[in-house]
Amino acid sequence: MANDMVYLYPELEYAKLPILIACEVLLGLLVIGIGIIMYLLILFDLENTFSLRFTRALEILTECVL
Repeated sequence: MANDMVYLYPELEYAKLPILIACEVLLGLLVIGIGIIMYLLILFDLENTFSLRFTRALEILTECVL
């Protein structure tokens, strides 16, 4: 199906690499975000809700979102 689209729209041939790089970066940010959320849940379970580590992890998570 992708080859058919490249056949119909030849300009997509040049867009494959930038799209691939953007998708890999977004996937990496998603994995990092999921890891931080799991870390925050562990800290929350240990009742370290407003510790320095918890708030720093929240800052990193919001930076990943933005």
